[in-house]
Amino acid sequence: MSDTEVKFNVSKIAVSGSIHVLRDGKTVRPTKGKPFLFSAAEVADIERLNPGAIRDAVNEGEAPAEAASEDGKKPAKGKPAPSKDDDDL
Repeated sequence: MSDTEVKFNVSKIAVSGSIHVLRDGKTVRPTKGKPFLFSAAEVADIERLNPGAIRDAVNEGEAPAEAASEDGKKPAKGKPAPSKDDDDL
């Protein structure tokens, strides 16, 4: 892992609709009430700037992998998220 690679491994629930995170120069907006994978730095910034805006994912489980996708887009319903191994299809 390089020094600039970020791990999105903190599953939290957005309880405020005003949360936005900047990833790779793009704004990503977590869905209120749904699990979302944040980086540790994002969690620290959100808790410092807006205490109570996120909470632990207790009964909801882990955030889906596509929630932390690089482009911030989710796949269409009923279609699986494309994997990095699908390049040869």
